[in-house]
Amino acid sequence: MAQQLTRLPFDAANFTQGGVRVLIKESGKGFRFVGHIREPNLEAMLEWYQHYNASAGKEALSYEAPTKTGYKAAFKADEMLSENLKRLFFAADPTDVAADAVATAAAETVTAGKTGALHGIDYGRQTVAQRAALAVYNVTDSALLVANTDYEIVTQYGLTFVKMLVDTHAGDTLRIGEGLTASSDYHYTKLAHKLIKPLTVLSLEVGALLQFPAIKGVNLEWRIWRASIKPTGMSWNSKEASSLSFELEVIDDSANHPTSPFGEIYDYGYDDAGAAVI
Repeated sequence: MAQQLTRLPFDAANFTQGGVRVLIKESGKGFRFVGHIREPNLEAMLEWYQHYNASAGKEALSYEAPTKTGYKAAFKADEMLSENLKRLFFAADPTDVAADAVATAAAETVTAGKTGALHGIDYGRQTVAQRAALAVYNVTDSALLVANTDYEIVTQYGLTFVKMLVDTHAGDTLRIGEGLTASSDYHYTKLAHKLIKPLTVLSLEVGALLQFPAIKGVNLEWRIWRASIKPTGMSWNSKEASSLSFELEVIDDSANHPTSPFGEIYDYGYDDAGAAVI
C-alpha cells in the first residue's frame, strides 16, 4: 500500500472529496494559515482573440490566441484572526494597546435635545465612580446643570449617556467633562486591544500556498510566487459562523520564475491505504 500517482479513468479512487487550506506569506514573514475556509472557488481569467474566415461562404474559426491570462481564488475565512481583520480593512499590522483603568479624554460639547434625548460621550466605557465624576455645563447660559433634575447619567450596553430630563436647555450648547464648569478631562476605562487603522494599506502583495487535502481521492498543492489579496466583504452573523470574504489573484512572476510564472501545482495523487498525503 502506497501513494499512487498514476491513475486510470473509470476508477472510483479518482473521485475526490476534500477541503482547502490557505497559507499567506507577507514580506518578511513566514507562511501563516488563514484558518478555517468555506466555499473555496477557483476561477480562470482567460480572454481570447478569435479570428473568423468567411472565404468559403460562411464564417469559420481560423485562428485564436489568448489576450489575457490569470487565475483567481475566492474563499471565506471563518476565523476572526488579527491578520484576517487587517486584510479586511486594508490596514497595516495591528498595534497592541495596553489596558488603562484611568484613561482621560478632553471634555466634549453637544447641542442639548429635548426631554429624553440621549447624548453619548466619545469614550463611554466607565466605572461607576467615573460616571459619578461627570459634570454637565450649559455653555449658552453659563450655568452648571443639576444632576437628576436637568439630566441623569444612564448606561446602555455598558456605555455612558447623558439623558435630558427637561426641555429647558433644548438647543443650548452643553459641555460634558469634570469640574465646576465641566472643562476638565473626564476619565474612562480603556480595555486592552489590538488597534487596526483601516484604509492605510490599499495594496498587499503576498506569496500563497493553497493545499487541497482529500479524505478520498486526489491531493493537490499550488505554490504561488506572487499574488494580491483583496477583501470582498464581511458577513457578521448570529445564525452561523461569521465570515470574511477574500480574493487571491495570481500575479505573473516571469522575472523570477520564467518557466512557471504563475506558480507550480503539485499532484500528490492519493494513498491507496487511505492515509493522509498532505
